[in-house]
Amino acid sequence: MVSGDEHTLLAFEDAHPSPYPAKESDVRAAFGMSLPRYYQKLLQLVQQPDVVAEFPQLAKRMLERQERARRAREARLLRRGAD
Repeated sequence: MVSGDEHTLLAFEDAHPSPYPAKESDVRAAFGMSLPRYYQKLLQLVQQPDVVAEFPQLAKRMLERQERARRAREARLLRRGAD
C-alpha cells in the first residue's frame, strides 16, 4: 500500500511523463528531492503490485526506461572492454 505522498508522486509522473526544462525544479519544489532521487523512488514504487494495478502505463513506461538504461550501460562497458 502506498502512502498519500507516494500516490501524489506517482500521479505527478503520470501527468508529466516526459522530461521538460523545469521538471527538476518542479520536482524539488513539490517533493523536496533531486530528480535522480525522484526517479529512484518511482522505480521502487512501480515494482509494487498495487501500484502496477493503479498506474499500469506508468509502471510499464518506468520499467522499460530502466531496462533501456541497463542495456545502454552494458553496451558502454562492452565497448570499453573491446578497446
